[in-house]
Amino acid sequence: MESRLRGYGRPTAAKAAASAKAAAFAEAGLGDPGVLRAVLGGALYLTVVGLLGLGLGARPRNTALGH
Repeated sequence: MESRLRGYGRPTAAKAAASAKAAAFAEAGLGDPGVLRAVLGGALYLTVVGLLGLGLGARPRNTALGH
């Protein structure tokens, strides 16, 4: 009997995640206050972190070559 009721009584994790995702992002647009700033800030953050990682990765390579 329990196998027949599976999935009907409680929401599954996939249903809950889809519902939360739809509720969180349904009304956001680039014209909304703060959205464009957050997108540009995220892009700037990822660029800075990537360049920092690239620089730190290149430093040991150059010292190993004797430069």
